[in-house]
Amino acid sequence: MAKNPTFEELEKQFVEQKDAIEKISKFNEIFSRFGVNSRTNIDVVVQHAHKLLQGVCCLYNRLDNDEHSLIAWAYHNLPSDFNRKDTPDGHICYEATMNEKDKPVVIGDIGSTIYHDTDPNVKKYGLKSYLGFPVLLGGSTIGALCIVDTKEREFSETEIHIISTLAKVVSLEEERSQTEKLLQEREKWHRNFLENLGDGVFEADDSGNITYANKITESVVGVPLKDIIGKPFLPFFDKKSQKIAVDVYLRTLNGESPEYELTFNNGKIIHFKNKPLRNKDGKIIGVFGVARDVTDLKIAEEALRTSNERLEKKVKERTSELKERNIALKVLLDQFKKSEKRYRLLAENVTDVIWTMDMNMNFTYYSPSVTRLQGFTVEEALARPIAESMTPASFDTVTNAITEELDMHNKGKKSPDRSRKVEVELFCKDGSIIWVEVEANFIYDANGQPEGIIGVTRDITEHKQAEEALKKSERKYRLLAENANDVIWTTDLNLKPTYISPSVERLRGYTPEEVLNQTLEEALPPDSLENATKTFAKKVERVRKGLKVDDPYTVELEYYCRDGSTIWMENKISPLRDNEGEYIGLFGISRDITKRRRTEKQLLRSEKLASLGNMVAGVAHEISTPLGVSLMSASYLNDKTHELSERSRSGGVELSEVEKFAKKATEASSIVLSNLSRAIDLLNSFKHVAVDQIIEERRIFNLRTNIEDTLSSLRPKYKRTAHVVTVECPDNLKIYSYPGAFSQIITNLVINSLTHGFEGIEKGKIVLTADKKENMLLFTYSDTGKGMEEAILNKLFDPFFTTSRSRGGIGLGMHIVHNLVYQTLEGQIECKSSIGKGTEFVIEIPLSDTVEG
Repeated sequence: MAKNPTFEELEKQFVEQKDAIEKISKFNEIFSRFGVNSRTNIDVVVQHAHKLLQGVCCLYNRLDNDEHSLIAWAYHNLPSDFNRKDTPDGHICYEATMNEKDKPVVIGDIGSTIYHDTDPNVKKYGLKSYLGFPVLLGGSTIGALCIVDTKEREFSETEIHIISTLAKVVSLEEERSQTEKLLQEREKWHRNFLENLGDGVFEADDSGNITYANKITESVVGVPLKDIIGKPFLPFFDKKSQKIAVDVYLRTLNGESPEYELTFNNGKIIHFKNKPLRNKDGKIIGVFGVARDVTDLKIAEEALRTSNERLEKKVKERTSELKERNIALKVLLDQFKKSEKRYRLLAENVTDVIWTMDMNMNFTYYSPSVTRLQGFTVEEALARPIAESMTPASFDTVTNAITEELDMHNKGKKSPDRSRKVEVELFCKDGSIIWVEVEANFIYDANGQPEGIIGVTRDITEHKQAEEALKKSERKYRLLAENANDVIWTTDLNLKPTYISPSVERLRGYTPEEVLNQTLEEALPPDSLENATKTFAKKVERVRKGLKVDDPYTVELEYYCRDGSTIWMENKISPLRDNEGEYIGLFGISRDITKRRRTEKQLLRSEKLASLGNMVAGVAHEISTPLGVSLMSASYLNDKTHELSERSRSGGVELSEVEKFAKKATEASSIVLSNLSRAIDLLNSFKHVAVDQIIEERRIFNLRTNIEDTLSSLRPKYKRTAHVVTVECPDNLKIYSYPGAFSQIITNLVINSLTHGFEGIEKGKIVLTADKKENMLLFTYSDTGKGMEEAILNKLFDPFFTTSRSRGGIGLGMHIVHNLVYQTLEGQIECKSSIGKGTEFVIEIPLSDTVEG
């Protein structure tokens, strides 16, 4: 008789069963967190496997057969020093899983197994137990999902069921990831096939808006692609064709496949062939079509109408040829049985040469377009051996390519959708040679073995001629670069020099090879190094992100020479692109401006001193008025004091006279104090502005006070005019920067407005606006002056450019502003102006250490 379980045994069974139910119920939580990314979903599975099964950590170890490695592809609670990539030999996840394919691997005491010695992680982390289940992909083991623990444990049937179920979920995610990758590759191939067809291909939705068009559609329609996609098709046609277009569009939406011709607004006549575009449920959702320019054909047809029977016979022959092409293309469509329906339709209308051959390299089919390409009839082309169809070098290229593709197929590395492109030289019937691009793929039998080759041949003679012309042009420009006085150079996106012209040796004494091996630190003094690093880093970052870059932009830098001296060079820099338009680095032209810099420095000092001189004269004139009033008041008070003193000696002073004197003395003292205070304020403003402009020192200062002090020193320039100056700036805006630079910028802008902007204007207005937004200071200066024409605006910041040279202008004022903004303040400035609408300067300055009061 069976023994009844004890209460303790029943209680243990109940707890285990309840725990199993709770763990299995957690599966819904796992799937509820799944998204579209397979890698993320696998991470979710691993995380929940650890939560359900406990243990030290949970891993999904994946095999990489190419590198013969075992990689911790996903993991939870893994030690920080764990080696995620290692050779698989001896590891539990590899050995045990491969030996027990599609079965759980349960090890309660690892110490008693060979893995205690072969798996380095067992001793390193003190592992005692292991539970794993293989992950499959395409029927083959690619890894294992496992839980490991540092204690010996018996894994229950529920835990084994959980690990096996979750491992199968990982297998499904791996399968889905591989399927999505294959679909993406196929879509990419199909899209490339569309883009390289000779005819225009388009799709339109059921509202008549064009949703897709290939590149050739531009030349067929005569309209840029950006003005085609997303637009309704109707406005592209003339009025007569619009009615036809609406009719055939509605017929296509009703399931018909009409062929028709329409005339575009530019006069082109286009032949269309429509097919209904259906979704996966077979519902018509739009129109798919192929467009071919038949304008020249129509002109020829019009001439044929007036020709004789001989020409009519040619028309019949042409019609027969087209029928033959349609039959041949139908055969070709059957061979593309794996492609989607809309892509199979394209082969009916291609203009390139389509051909097939058997595996002995004998041609079995040629499309009639071979006559137009090479001059041979279809029969002549089929009869020619492939070795006689092309130059010997091209024949070697073709045979090598076929050999390589067969080798890849035999090794299982070739996808059925993979095609191979080669460029070869073909013989024409007239003895000439043309360059063609051949794209080919194997034709596979029912068993997946190659039984032939199908290819498309396209004439690229003009393209090759253009390439040769480009090479000649490159050689010519290389010759120019080698002999130019300026230094021409290029760098990659890491600012490493990739080319330097020989003229660098004449300017700096270093050979081009030496310069190519120099770092920026070895080429530039500290100040220029900092300027270059910041400037280049900003530009390269914008280039890497594909953002717009000023083309070109200019930066002036100081360089070391071999003899220990330095020179200043102006660098005009542009982004460097490859043939596909991708950014690959920087291109620059550097010119020696050492003499110009010295001249500018001397003129800048003269300009500053002249500016201070004018300021001194203005301030002296302003101070003279309050000092004069103070002198008169003090003199008056002195006279009254003497008068009172004389009368007091004679004993004839009355109390009323003393009171009257005290009142007048108070009034005079008040006048003296107020006017002297005014003079002191003027002197302080001048002192702040003058000191800041002479001493270029960075400090914390109140921006509004700086602006108002500068305007106070300039007030003599406009106080006797009707011009108005307004300041819009927070009272408590304190910044850490160069106050002298701000004073100089404001001074030059105001003088520029008074001298040029308000010429002939009685009442002008100047507005200075400043505010901080995040880490940027936005400073705007505008006037209501007469403005500038575009020719002047383009040269505004150029050194020595002036429109008032006859009146003593030297053209450095705005150039100084530009340099102060870009070099001293590391910001940027933009000027907007037009005749009769005034001028506006927008300045943006980075504030890395802003202090707000």
